[in-house]
Amino acid sequence: MNKNKRLFTILLVLLLLLLIPLIGMQFSSEVNWSFFDFLVMGVLLLGAGLTIEFVLRIVPKKNNRVVLIAISLLYSCLYGPNWQSEYSVLHLLVLKTVYK
Repeated sequence: MNKNKRLFTILLVLLLLLLIPLIGMQFSSEVNWSFFDFLVMGVLLLGAGLTIEFVLRIVPKKNNRVVLIAISLLYSCLYGPNWQSEYSVLHLLVLKTVYK
């Protein structure tokens, strides 16, 4: 696959993944994302996608590629929700301090 075409595919998948909560917000009041939530998730997904692209371009052996991509995806899956929960706690503390 052409390198630029693969990068375009990564960006397209990122946008499609961000459409899931956007569509969910239209049908349910339980999904309530702010612009900042979309921005943070976009940055996290873009980081994971660009890491995968970097590994595919740089690492020559297929076995090493698979291992590094798996580590990257695992790290993204474990770090993303953890950061978001920490952000939520921090956000609540800031709001509580500002609106005393």
